[in-house]
This record gives sequence, C-alpha cells and structure tokens, in this order.
Amino acid sequence: RNLRTTIGMNRWKVNCRSQYFFTPVRSPLIIINQMGPLQNSNGIRSNIVWRSLTSQRIPGQEPKKPQSRFQWIASMGIGASFLMGKTKYAIVALKLTKAAPLASMVLSSFAYSFIFGWPYAIGMVGLIVCHECGHAVVMNHYKVPFSPMVLIPFMGAVIAMKESPRSVYENAMIAFGGPVLGSCGALCLGIGGMATDSQLLLALADFGYMINLFNLMPIGSLDGGKIGEAIHPYVGVVGLMGGSSLIFLGAMSNPIFYLVMLTGVYSTGSRLLSYHKLFGFEEEESVDFYNISRRSQAGISLGYVGLIAALLFAMNENDKYRKTPKQLRGEEKKDEWAIEDYFNDKEEQ
Repeated sequence: RNLRTTIGMNRWKVNCRSQYFFTPVRSPLIIINQMGPLQNSNGIRSNIVWRSLTSQRIPGQEPKKPQSRFQWIASMGIGASFLMGKTKYAIVALKLTKAAPLASMVLSSFAYSFIFGWPYAIGMVGLIVCHECGHAVVMNHYKVPFSPMVLIPFMGAVIAMKESPRSVYENAMIAFGGPVLGSCGALCLGIGGMATDSQLLLALADFGYMINLFNLMPIGSLDGGKIGEAIHPYVGVVGLMGGSSLIFLGAMSNPIFYLVMLTGVYSTGSRLLSYHKLFGFEEEESVDFYNISRRSQAGISLGYVGLIAALLFAMNENDKYRKTPKQLRGEEKKDEWAIEDYFNDKEEQ
C-alpha cells in the first residue's frame, strides 16, 4: 500500500513472483524486490518506477504514521527549548565539549526534522557542514587556529577563528572557502538528482545554491562582506543598498537579516573611515591589514563575480528538473487514478 507507479496508462499487466495484490506482504522492500517489469497487450515492456506514498492506501487498510514516538518526542523537545529560550545554554555547553561538532549536528537535525522531516533535515545539515568545512580547510592552509564547528539550529553554523588573519587577502580567501566547497556539494546533489530524477536531491541542491548565494552578499559579517573588503571599501556600501532594497520591498523579513545589516553598517563604516583616515582610524595595523596589490584585487573580483554567475546558472539548470508542489500534487492524482484503474480492471476480470 506504500507504493505507487508514475505510469498513467490502462491495461498494463504486472509480472510478479508473488501475489502482492491478493495476499498481505510484510515489507515494502520485499515488494520492490519482487516486482517485475510492466508489459502491455502489444508486448512492449517498460521498467516500473515506484515511489513511497504514505498517504495512499488501499480501501480497508488504515495508514500508518511514519514518525516514531522517539522522533516526535525529540522534535517536540527541541521546539519547546527554543520557545523557552533555553537553547543558548545548550550551545554554551556544546562549546565546552570535544563532541561539539557531532552533538550540534544531531541537535540541528532534530530541530530541522520537526519542520522539514528527517531526509531533508539531514541533507540541510550536511550542506551547512560542507560549507563550514570549506572555511576550515583554508584556515588550516594559512595556519589560522580555529575552534571546533558548532551548528546553531535555524541560524547556521560557526567556526570561530582564535587569531585574526594577517591580511585582508587571507581574510577574503578564508571567506571564499565556504561558498566554493558548499557550492560543489550542492552541485553533486543536483547532478545526482538529475540523473535519478530525485526531487529530494534537487530540492537540497536548490537549498545549497541559495544559502551560498546569500552568503556571497557583500554585507557585514557574511562571506561576501569579507570578500568585498578586499575588492574595494565601497563594495560594502553597494551591499547595504541592496539589502535595504530587499527589506523595503518585503523580500527579506527575517530578524537575523536585520542583525546582519546592522553589523554591515558598523563594519562598512569602520572600513570607510580607515580608508579615508578619519577620526583616528588611520592606525598602522589597519594600514598593514588592508594592504593588497591590484593584481590580487583583480583576481578576487574575478573569482567573486564568477562564483555568483556559476551559482545562478546552476540554480537555473536545477529548476528545469525540479518540480513545483503543484506539479507533484498533479502527479499524485494521476498515480491514484492509475492505481484505481488497475484495481477496477482486476475486479472486472
């Protein structure tokens, strides 16, 4: 009862080694292994395509709830902890343990599963970890010590640098690491989704492209903001203008984005004051930190624009295969009609 076919044609004969439609079978996995190809009256064979359908049921059978009691209790506990404001204590406790990365991944998976379900939640956490690992790889390359990764549910992840980079160029390269590796992870999921027609993988790839594009916005503490500092001080001003436009148009209403904008105002203002040597911001440390060659600036600019263009192109190609919820609901109705037609033909025979 948990299986359905995407073929919406009548008079298909199913070659089975077991009487699935007439005797009860314990496991859907056994059914999948026992189902053979489809063959119509003209002798044309076609491989049957099965997908899980927990909402579909045969008359006389009651559907089972896919969520276990342990999963439900754990998800409810995470949601309650957020409402009660106790999550910050859990995050502090995680930072004090060596198991912080693994524990925070499990915690985030539980939290996301409460809204998105387990498969998508695990994929989301994997993409976030992939992004942060990109930062860690570049930090390790430049010998910048950093703390263990800690994932914060509904906010992202953090890898804190114990020491500041020696130059704005190193800071930009560290910022590049996350979107580059994160985009590669999303691309792998997208290719896999296109090859297998998996809407789950395509949806996760779309999420990966989106979060990496968001992080490349040249605002404040985002990766794009750190990259923009190496290109030109006024790149941050352009980013603030773009972010303000999104808020004004109602395209962005997340409180976290408001905090990002506030930090962007501070960091961009400090960068401009240092650039123009106003109000004592012309310190030697700032001059040395922001000292970068024209060649390096050009390389960073080219890589920045190229990465954004590649992500937009990949997202556009991914959308050609990704189906909208409306399309998926239409397919479910066709599948239900196909199953009903099959049973009607069986009853007539």
